[in-house]
Amino acid sequence: MADEHRERLRIEAAFVETLQRCARLREDSSRDLIIESIGRRFGHELSLRRQTTVRLSILELVRVCAELPAGLEILTAEVEFVDPLAPQLPELHHLCDEHVAERLLPDVWTELRAALLPMSVSARDWVALREFAAASIGTRPDALPPHCSTVWRTFVYLVRTNHDADGSPPAVAFLDRVARPAGAAGEALTGRLQDSLAPGHDDLSTLVEALEQVPCMRTEDTRELLVAQLGSPIAGAVTYHRQRRALALNIIVACRDHDGGLARLIAAIRLVDGADSRPLRRLVSIVENLPQNFSG
Repeated sequence: MADEHRERLRIEAAFVETLQRCARLREDSSRDLIIESIGRRFGHELSLRRQTTVRLSILELVRVCAELPAGLEILTAEVEFVDPLAPQLPELHHLCDEHVAERLLPDVWTELRAALLPMSVSARDWVALREFAAASIGTRPDALPPHCSTVWRTFVYLVRTNHDADGSPPAVAFLDRVARPAGAAGEALTGRLQDSLAPGHDDLSTLVEALEQVPCMRTEDTRELLVAQLGSPIAGAVTYHRQRRALALNIIVACRDHDGGLARLIAAIRLVDGADSRPLRRLVSIVENLPQNFSG
């Protein structure tokens, strides 16, 4: 737990340092506009303590956003809206990826970062790796985000995506490919990643697929509302993702990790949708037939 706390503080501190280099964030008027826009997204003003310096104001903003569902992603989106050419945007997007991935992989995060962060490959191998990463999520290499510029950054991005057409985790396949030269040690690390990403994989995948189909998951507005209706502390544990399946995965994982979480999810869906639907009845049936060792 201490390692997890240190990593989250590191990521948030890096976020603060990066935002400090953004010219618009150093302007009170632009910062106020961003704060107001974020508040509108959540339907309430952000609870920010007044600070005396620009750095402390940014630190407070990051602290509050880090506790909100997809708060750092929304903050980054607002910075991009105010200054779409800010050179710090790729770094902010990468830190958002790290913020999500660290929460998904607390048991193996430190080991993965130590192995992959310093890893470099030849230009020829890098082209092949980008092609492999893009194919694993059904896109083209030139469609990968600009911040996927190293092995580590690409891997962390794939952890967030965590699925391809047949439901297998592309981050696992990517790690297997880059760690293969390490022999047994690389194979063991890949196995631990697979266990961390997909505990109870069949049940988890079935739940995710069922959640994807409920009516309130079909539009971004109702997806945001559903997350908010989960309440504390579950809503705060859900990392928001605009991709529907990735968000469904994050919701199920957060609910699984909290007592009564899946029951609260079903209640929230009924509240948002206003009535039972066939997809919700299927989800309820799946939940009722989960094995006892599947928490939530």
